[in-house]
Amino acid sequence: MGCAIIWSIWKSRNRVVFDGWKFDPNEVITNALHVYNEHLVAACISPTLPQTNTQVGLVETSAHWSRPPEGYIKINVDGATWKNSIDVGLVSRNEFGVVLACRSLFDGNWSGKDAPLEAEARAFLKGFELAIAKFPDTPTIIEGDSKLMVDYISDYHLIFPWCIRSIVQDCRSLLKSSILLSVCHVSRHANKAAHKLARTAASSRLSFEWCYTIPDCISDVVLEDASNSFIID
Repeated sequence: MGCAIIWSIWKSRNRVVFDGWKFDPNEVITNALHVYNEHLVAACISPTLPQTNTQVGLVETSAHWSRPPEGYIKINVDGATWKNSIDVGLVSRNEFGVVLACRSLFDGNWSGKDAPLEAEARAFLKGFELAIAKFPDTPTIIEGDSKLMVDYISDYHLIFPWCIRSIVQDCRSLLKSSILLSVCHVSRHANKAAHKLARTAASSRLSFEWCYTIPDCISDVVLEDASNSFIID
């Protein structure tokens, strides 16, 4: 893995020396990160999945993004708003920090009350839908920085606003539909990739989907998350 990154940097050095290429450190780092991600995707062998029970309302205490347990996938979700839009960012990664799928979702026709709350609610729902669509047989943690939404989804005694009633009920139904799904609250700092992708949806006013590749707009955050998660472990 390290050799692959070094080779990418060496190729950039040769372009500078022999081809007169203007050195761009951001491009070099981004290319190296893509090589890192592609190498891990090619090298990873699907592990034996551990037995698990549905876990709800968990709290991740790390100040940084943390890798999921062995055999798990983690989907970070976040919602954002801008003028009349609802925007969502989703980033799924495995235990090695490999980016498996990302989505940025833009809805520019929103009208109603409490847009930030609905944005967070939609983010969690889209996270559950992504888990079921892409990773139906893999234990998956849906993780976001809205503790209120995690509580609404996991605590059936709480009364939630009518404007997100159908969304919360859909989240609960999907959570109950599989013992492989769980939901977790984290700090904003541990959810930066999804947050930045949601902001990108708001600024671009477009929806995108990526598979086994890293959107350029979050490549720096993904690299930071991967570095911190390995240091912590």
